[in-house]
Amino acid sequence: SRRGRRRRAARPPPRAGGTGPRAGGDAGRPRSPAARRGRSLSAVRHGAGGAEQLIENILQLSRREQSRPELVPLHTLLPEFANEFQSAQINRALDFEASIPPEETYVLYDKSQLTQCLWKLLDNAVDHASRDRSTPKVRLALTRDEEAGFCVITVADNGRGIPVDRHKTEKKPALEVVMTTLHAGGKFDDHSYKVSGGLHGVGVSVVNALSEYLRLTIHRDGKIHSMEFKL
Repeated sequence: SRRGRRRRAARPPPRAGGTGPRAGGDAGRPRSPAARRGRSLSAVRHGAGGAEQLIENILQLSRREQSRPELVPLHTLLPEFANEFQSAQINRALDFEASIPPEETYVLYDKSQLTQCLWKLLDNAVDHASRDRSTPKVRLALTRDEEAGFCVITVADNGRGIPVDRHKTEKKPALEVVMTTLHAGGKFDDHSYKVSGGLHGVGVSVVNALSEYLRLTIHRDGKIHSMEFKL
């Protein structure tokens, strides 16, 4: 109608650099269905990007259909892995030590999955220790459980330790939150626990989920705390 055309012509032109609501103009008007759909689609795309990264992280460790168990020589795998890991940390001050098995030690395992687990655990240890120490110390050992034949991974760092108090919102020990919840780093403020390096609690919780047995020991505030997880 003529009145409608006159009303549209009276609107001020959109500001340069954006098409959002204008102060004193459209700010109080309800969004059109198309605008609401566009906003919802943007939120879905943003969430999908995070989910895609998370799924890829899990698949790297849990693709059972591609698993190819073989006799893995720990006494040769560990030195090779240690050299590769240290080379990747060349720009960081790091005191890293890997304990080589004293004799030939073999485990029946998928080599790629084993190295992926090592990377996730060590990245978490280095990031955690780096937050508290100018020179983080990380120790790695690979042994074989003679009774079950499993590969036993031991990782230790000199960080101040994962919080051990009861989590305020999750209503369970913080240790359990960190080890069983994806993106657990986001559930703690910057003064308690935060995993950097892009892991945010994903790597260590996924390794825990794929492990037959995991024992966590925390030395914090003069006390020793432990928690066990098993299938």
